[in-house]
Amino acid sequence: MEKNKRVQMKQLSKKRGDQTIIRNWSAHLHAGEIAIVVGPNGAGKSTITKMLTGELKPDAGDIWVGSAHVSKNPLLYRKQIGYMPDKLNMDISLTCFEFLSYYASLYGKKQSVVTSWLRRVELEPKQSIKKLSKGMTQRLLLARALFTDPSFLILDEPTNGLDQHWLQELKEILTSFQQTGGTIWITTHDESFAQSLEGKTWRLQNGEMISAHEWSCL
Repeated sequence: MEKNKRVQMKQLSKKRGDQTIIRNWSAHLHAGEIAIVVGPNGAGKSTITKMLTGELKPDAGDIWVGSAHVSKNPLLYRKQIGYMPDKLNMDISLTCFEFLSYYASLYGKKQSVVTSWLRRVELEPKQSIKKLSKGMTQRLLLARALFTDPSFLILDEPTNGLDQHWLQELKEILTSFQQTGGTIWITTHDESFAQSLEGKTWRLQNGEMISAHEWSCL
């Protein structure tokens, strides 16, 4: 990992069957930077996100957060990331407080941190997560991604189900995280939201990541 680079991706490649999702792609991000990957559903945005979280192994290439390599130092790597998936893949009968408290116990966080984040995302502690709307579930997942104090925040389609009020709240939360030195990776099909953020923007096209400047010239 090169000095002064919070996140570094080198020569990443990934195929799904005969389809090339990512082809020999390299990039880096510094502390306080935002990376935005835009494109329609099915373009492969979630695939590259899962490689960044360590859930999916690249066919080739390397990923670092700080000095931690995604596969060589997996425990240290995961401690540095906060991940907000595009949906909650759990069928469990827990309240919002119980859900976050479970993760608090894994990361050694106090219950007061759970309460504070539930207040920030405007969720009732005793509310059942099975009864949450899509937007409310997204807010719960956002709290889970942030309350562990990560240095690298990874968000997969974070605007799904959010109303205009919470789109603005999300932007404010991300801006605050960025201003304190946090690095952010966002995949989204919501190009208007992407344009409202100040960051590096790429589009996934034919297995390659092209910059906003490059695709505007196509």
